[in-house]
Amino acid sequence: MKIVSFDEGYMQADELWVFLNSSLEYDFITWHMFNRVVLEDPNRDDSLYLIALEDNVPVGCLIGAYRKREPPEWVDKQKDTAWIKVLCVRPEHREKPVFEHLLEEFIKLSKDAGKKTIIYGGFPSWHFSPGLNIRYDYYLRKLKENGFAKRGEVVDYEVDLLHLYYPDYVKKLEEEAVASGIVFREASLKEKDKVLSWIKEKFSPGWATEAKMAFKEKWGGVWIAEEDEEILGFSVYGGLEPNWFGPIGVDPQKRRKGLGTVLLYKTLKSMRERGQRYIIIPWTEHLFFYSQLPGIKEIKHYIKLSKNIEG
Repeated sequence: MKIVSFDEGYMQADELWVFLNSSLEYDFITWHMFNRVVLEDPNRDDSLYLIALEDNVPVGCLIGAYRKREPPEWVDKQKDTAWIKVLCVRPEHREKPVFEHLLEEFIKLSKDAGKKTIIYGGFPSWHFSPGLNIRYDYYLRKLKENGFAKRGEVVDYEVDLLHLYYPDYVKKLEEEAVASGIVFREASLKEKDKVLSWIKEKFSPGWATEAKMAFKEKWGGVWIAEEDEEILGFSVYGGLEPNWFGPIGVDPQKRRKGLGTVLLYKTLKSMRERGQRYIIIPWTEHLFFYSQLPGIKEIKHYIKLSKNIEG
């Protein structure tokens, strides 16, 4: 068995895409997702895309990342961290040390680059998932055996918008907000800089990056709540994936008025109007906020894991 990098030409992009789907039995990676996470990540480094070969046949792969370019505010802040976007092995080769060889090579590369911590999954905004789906017994066992420890838990909601409707309490929240002078509307492209600056100031460069992506996509957009032209809250759709909702946030000083709930429903209505039926609300810890939605079909549970490689 030997480990090579993607830039050595042993696999084409479409072959790697198919390989990931055949090795991740609980995931469905569309070409759009593969393109975003693997090919179009501005932090992309093909030397960190590792492929395990046996008799020149791919049997496993690891897609790694360092924060090199985007968002620029995080490059120095995260200079000690490496990410594994995914590490997968073909089912018929899981009794062999494929997983270990890939991980060992990535740890070596990361140590040589001065990294101190490796995080599995959760590389905003170019991630497949926020962590490891708990259904992957094999991968979870292997990560723990190799020194990865749990650092948190999050979920994805899967929602069927066929069942979307405006509950009476949401209508009342909107009426009360409008009566107090608050306006809910989609932000226009010419307002992009103002909206992104507000999101970055109130929340994070990562969320601003995802809103920026939504502004440029024909299936995406950004809803805002404002009062006297002052932004109070925002909600993004279609930024990372056409059927992904979020992020969403309300100014901490303006919460407890239902603005987030109204933005949530308005944004989902926009997604429905753009032909999205099964939508994903990814990477959240806000279980009760989203449990109000009609049409919830599944909740995917992820464990966030990391390993200290310093020394």
